[in-house]
Amino acid sequence: MAEGEPLLKDLFVQDEYRVVRPDLIMPKAAAIFAETPGDVLLVYDKENDNFLGCLYLHDFHKAYADPPKSAKKIHLAPISAVMKTALETIEWTANVTQGWALVTTKHPHGIILRDEKDRFAGFLSNEDLMTIKNQLDEDAEENE
Repeated sequence: MAEGEPLLKDLFVQDEYRVVRPDLIMPKAAAIFAETPGDVLLVYDKENDNFLGCLYLHDFHKAYADPPKSAKKIHLAPISAVMKTALETIEWTANVTQGWALVTTKHPHGIILRDEKDRFAGFLSNEDLMTIKNQLDEDAEENE
């Protein structure tokens, strides 16, 4: 861990997100993206207390352009049929380097942050981590 490196919980670049049910149909997802195109939709199974996947606007467009076989009628499909399931979880007390290591080794579509009591504490995209890591690298070069 680099001296003075921020913890993930201290970052202010957390993605905007909305937590949605797995049965949310694609037209309703479209309505959410129409309001807030920068949001990511986090698909949450309340019954099992588990995040199943996520969907960004670019994933949504790709699903309509090339629907998966499980969603032949894309306009009737639930978000769970097209979401990306490559989510990883990390404690928010990890530092940026640990988060970046997770991204480079596991290649998730997004990262769920958990607090010390294993409660949901936020969401980070790979781009968020790349941005802050690049800023930290630039700051370190300036201070040499």
